[in-house]
Amino acid sequence: MSSFPEVVIVGMVDDGQIVYYDSNTQNAVPKQDWVNKAADPQYWERNTGNFRGFQQISKVDLNTLKQRFNQTGGVHTYQEMYGCEWDDETEEINGFDEDGYDGGDYTTLDYKESRYISPVPQGLRAAEQWNRDGSLQRRKHYLTTICIEWLKKYLQYGKSSFGKTVSPQVSMLQKSSSSPVTCHATGFYPSGVTISWMKNDQEHHEDVEVGELLPNEDGTFQKMSTLRVTPDEWKKNKYNCVVEHQGKTKIANEIMTNEKDSVPIGIIIGAVAAVVLLIVIGVAGYMMYQKKKGFKPVNALYWAVTSKNISPEEDVRASSDKWVKNLSDRELTGPEMEVLAKGLNFAVTPDHIPVIDMITATESAIRNNNIPEEEAEQLRAQVSMSLLKAKPPPPNLSEQEKRALTSLSKDINVTILPADKGRCTVVLNADDYHSRVTALLSDYNTYEILNRDPTSKYKKQVIKCLQLLEKQGVIDRKLYYRLYPGDTTPCLYGLPKGDETMVSYDVISLFTCVPTVLAVETVRSRLSHDPMLRERTQLNPDQKHGCAMGSPVSPIVANLYMEEVEKKALETYSGTLPTHWFRYVDDTWVKIKINEIGPFTDHINSVDDYIKFTKEEMRENQLPFLDCGMYLENEGDLQVEVYRKPTHTDQYLMFDSHHPLEHKLGSYFLCTKQLMKVFG
Repeated sequence: MSSFPEVVIVGMVDDGQIVYYDSNTQNAVPKQDWVNKAADPQYWERNTGNFRGFQQISKVDLNTLKQRFNQTGGVHTYQEMYGCEWDDETEEINGFDEDGYDGGDYTTLDYKESRYISPVPQGLRAAEQWNRDGSLQRRKHYLTTICIEWLKKYLQYGKSSFGKTVSPQVSMLQKSSSSPVTCHATGFYPSGVTISWMKNDQEHHEDVEVGELLPNEDGTFQKMSTLRVTPDEWKKNKYNCVVEHQGKTKIANEIMTNEKDSVPIGIIIGAVAAVVLLIVIGVAGYMMYQKKKGFKPVNALYWAVTSKNISPEEDVRASSDKWVKNLSDRELTGPEMEVLAKGLNFAVTPDHIPVIDMITATESAIRNNNIPEEEAEQLRAQVSMSLLKAKPPPPNLSEQEKRALTSLSKDINVTILPADKGRCTVVLNADDYHSRVTALLSDYNTYEILNRDPTSKYKKQVIKCLQLLEKQGVIDRKLYYRLYPGDTTPCLYGLPKGDETMVSYDVISLFTCVPTVLAVETVRSRLSHDPMLRERTQLNPDQKHGCAMGSPVSPIVANLYMEEVEKKALETYSGTLPTHWFRYVDDTWVKIKINEIGPFTDHINSVDDYIKFTKEEMRENQLPFLDCGMYLENEGDLQVEVYRKPTHTDQYLMFDSHHPLEHKLGSYFLCTKQLMKVFG
C-alpha cells in the first residue's frame, strides 16, 4: 500500500466524478470531457494549487486530531466532505460541510441553524471556534453563492451526461439452500432505485435487509436487498424481487444457481470500488449535487508495519553466505540473512486476495481476445464465484523474517541488488552504490541530462502511430491493445559484479553503444531483403545514441546490427581468420591462431566507431563461455562442461515462494532442457 496516496480529493456532480487529485500525482485533472468547456484556461492550474495547499493543511489537521483524541502513533484517517444542493424546480438551496476522523463523524454544519455542531466531545472545541471566528460565515457564503454558480454551470455543460438513463440488470442469488437470498440490481443510472420483496403477491418486509447504494467502475450503480428465509418457507411460498427505477419495474423470481450462473462480477467490482470511493469522498467531497450522509470506516484499507529489535536466531550465516554477499557496513542478523537468502525473486504470500487485480486481468483478457459476450459473462461468473470462495494462502515468511524484511526496507544506508549473474543477493552501502552509478552516468558520450521526462511525449507518439495503423487497417483492435504503451518510466540501476572472469570477446555496453540511426538502417535493409516479409506482416518497412536497455525491441535491433559489424570485420581482415566464431548477443567464442590474437583484436575494434570489444584469453587450457566450460585436452580435443560463475548460487526459485506451480515446474524443466542441450 506504499503507493496508495496519502491524500485524495474528488469533485462530484450528482453521482458522477468530475475532478480528481491525489498526493502522488499532485495534479487536478478532469474526469469528464465536458468539464473543460465549463472551466476557464487557468482552472486546473488554480485548483491544483488549491488542492496542494489542502494537502498540507490536512496533514496539520490530522496531527491536531490525534492530539485531541490523545493518540500518538498508528494509522488514522481524516475526511472532509462539503458541497451544495439546488432544486431546479423550487430554487431551494442547501449546503453541507462534514468532517470525519477514523470513520466517525467529527463536526457537522447545521445549515438551517447556521452553526457547527459535534457529536463527540473532542470536536466541540473546533465547532465553537468556527462558529465565532468567521469560518462559519465564509463557508456559508461559499456554499450559497460560488458553489451554486459552479453547480449550475456544470449542469448546463454536462446535461447530456446527467440526462442519461440506464436500466438495471436484476438477479436473485443464493450461495446455498440455507443461505439468505439476495436480490441484486446493477448497472443502473441515475442512482435512485427501490428494491422490495413480494410474498405470494403481497408486500413482504420481514427479515429483509436493504444494502447501501454502491458505485460501479463504469459510473453506474448497484444495490442489494437480502431476504432471510428458510428452505422450507421458500418452497412453500412464492417470492419475487421487485426493482423500480425511473418509472420502470423489473421482477426476478428465479435464483441463479452455480450450474446456471454465478454471482455477477459487478458485485465484486462494486464492493471494492465502493470502499475506495468512500475514501475518495471522505477525504474531500469537493462539489456535490446530492448529499451523501455519514462517514464510513476506511482505515482498514491502510496498513503499517513497525520494526522491533529482535534477538538473532541460531546462526544461519554458514548456509547463507553462498547466497548473500554483504559488502555493506551493516551487520546482518540471522533472520535478515535468512530472508535475503531466499533470493530477490522470492514472492511473499499476500495477506488478502488481490480482487481488483484479478478482475482487471479478467476484463483485459476478455477484451484482448474478443471473447463473445455470452462466453464473457460465463467467464465473469466463474471468476466471481472463485473469488468469493477464495482464501489467502498461508504465510511463507515467519514473523521474525517479516520484521527483518521491514527493517531492511527502511534502512536508507544500504542498497540490496541481485548480482550481475548467478542470482546471488548483494548488500552494498548506499553511498558506494550511488557513487558507482554516478560514475557510470558521467560518461556523457553515452548519457545526457534531460530537462524533462520524455516518457509522455514518446507515449503520445506511439499511440498516434498505433491509431493511424488501426485506421489504415494494418492492425486490428486486439493488436492495438497489445502494443499500447504503458505509463512506467524506465529506470536505470547498476548490478554489482563479483570476481568473475571475462571470457572471449565481449562487446562493451552493447545496447548503449549501438548507433540508433545505423541500427534502423540495418533493420530496414534486412526487412527489404526478406522475401517472406509480406507473408508474416502487413507493416511497411519504409519509414540520442544507443538502444533502450530493457526494451523488448533492443536485443533484436542490437543483434541485427552486430551481424553487420561481424560480417564486415571478418570480410575485411587481411590475416588468418579464426576457424571458429560463435556469438551470442555480445559474447563471442573464437578459435584462432595464437599469433593472430593481437592483430585480430585491433582489427575488430577498428571496424566500427561504436562497437568495441574486450577479450579474455584461455587459462590453463580452459575458457568459460556463457554457461559452458570449454576445455582443450592434450590431444587437442575440445570438451564441454557446465560452467557456473563465482556468484552462482545453484538456486533458481524457492519452492515455498508464492509463484504459480507452473513457474516452479518450468524452472526445473528449463534446467533439464538446458542440460540436455549441453551434453546431448
